[in-house]
Amino acid sequence: MSFRIRPFDHSQRDYTCCVELENLVWPDYPTSVAEQRHNDATRNPGVFFQRYVLELDGTAVGTGVIGAANWVEHPHKYYAALSVHPAFRKRGIGGRFYEFARSQLRGRQATLLQTSTREDQKGTLSFLAKRGFQAVMRYPVFHLELAKFEPANFASFLDGVQAQGIHILSAAQWRGQDPNWEYQLLELGELQIMQDIPTMDPYAPKSFQSFKASFLESPNFSAEATFIAFDGRLPVGLSTLWVPVMRKDRVYTGLTGVIRSHRRLGIGMALNIRALMVAKQYGTQVVETDVEDNSISHINEQLGFTAQPAWLDLEKNL
Repeated sequence: MSFRIRPFDHSQRDYTCCVELENLVWPDYPTSVAEQRHNDATRNPGVFFQRYVLELDGTAVGTGVIGAANWVEHPHKYYAALSVHPAFRKRGIGGRFYEFARSQLRGRQATLLQTSTREDQKGTLSFLAKRGFQAVMRYPVFHLELAKFEPANFASFLDGVQAQGIHILSAAQWRGQDPNWEYQLLELGELQIMQDIPTMDPYAPKSFQSFKASFLESPNFSAEATFIAFDGRLPVGLSTLWVPVMRKDRVYTGLTGVIRSHRRLGIGMALNIRALMVAKQYGTQVVETDVEDNSISHINEQLGFTAQPAWLDLEKNL
């Protein structure tokens, strides 16, 4: 059989086959051609990123990625990811792509290689362990079946926050009232809330152009499902829901947090309740979230979220 690894060519054919492969491997995390095209169009051209198609006898059986870790200031840190069609696993394809990735990174003076998988993927974890990867970060995942969420049971939380002078607007409402809302949202999320989110490396805030392109202009961004808490005119909290283009029956929480001066006032709970109310209106069946913050975990427990297999970041020194 003839096997080759070739660069992704950005044709409609490649986008379609790679999206189909990724959705087959990770059905709980559906992507779309529109989302993939958006990601490629908004990617920083100065940061190395290359997608590949893996073929057996001319048939695409996998899709892989090699890129620089552009989310931190680390010039020698890279990441790799691979999705292989279930019918073509255990044929050495993963090993070939791993060796291919190593060969591509030798010329880039890479010192560290990162990848990610879910902790229930035992075969993948065994494959990575044999090659010296070690888990460095765990992201707990929780699901909420919205049929079990009754907004009326949480009305007191919304009333309690309102009684403290805090009001909540959707991003759609905010943009209709304040022409500078995008810049204020950047400051709230990138310069305040994200600084307190646990990460492997210090977080490097996005520029406004990058924030707008990757966040506000994403096909999965919904201004109606993004909520901001205000103390007067001051934005103090944020909760976002990502609504996949492919399906609204399963949505994902994005950045959720409250600035330090306004914590322990019930604002995070109120923001999450508002987001879940919108998800219920969409006809969503499951909401997924991943958290590292213990205070957010406590909120999720109160709302009825249940633990699922966590995601893991793994690294290997090269």
